[in-house]
Amino acid sequence: AAPRIINITVSSNGDRAFQAHCTAEGEPAPALTWTGPPYSNLTSITSMNHRVTKELRYLTHDGKYTCTAVNSHGRAEGAVYFYKFKASNSSFFLILIFVPLGIKVLILLVILGFTVFSRGGTNQKCVFTLFTSSTARPQLQDSTYENFDRRHGGSQTLPTERTASRRS
Repeated sequence: AAPRIINITVSSNGDRAFQAHCTAEGEPAPALTWTGPPYSNLTSITSMNHRVTKELRYLTHDGKYTCTAVNSHGRAEGAVYFYKFKASNSSFFLILIFVPLGIKVLILLVILGFTVFSRGGTNQKCVFTLFTSSTARPQLQDSTYENFDRRHGGSQTLPTERTASRRS
């Protein structure tokens, strides 16, 4: 029977080393070869009946790795794409984020300062009053008698006193 690729996988054993596995079957058992990016990787072959597995150890280069299975009845190919995600330099990443953010904050502060100081003293007084009134202690309201006394010059009597004096 002509060769047939059953499975192609890439795995890691946890220590940042990656391996590619290619399993094929056929009658007679096919010969497997790996091609792809330049590599000096070790390979191992496992064969059982008409099924062959070839492992490509220590993948180091990104790219397309092709497994080819060949026997006297034909040929089969399968491919796997391998790309390691590289972590960026964290200090470069922080600079990339915080420098534009700092520039925007600085521009906002300049615009805000320009608008506040360009309108003159009135807005400055309002801003100052806003801050002082929010931090000042609330004052107690004057009593009704004192308000009435101030409004009418202090010489008049309260309405209840007037009605009481008319009755007597």
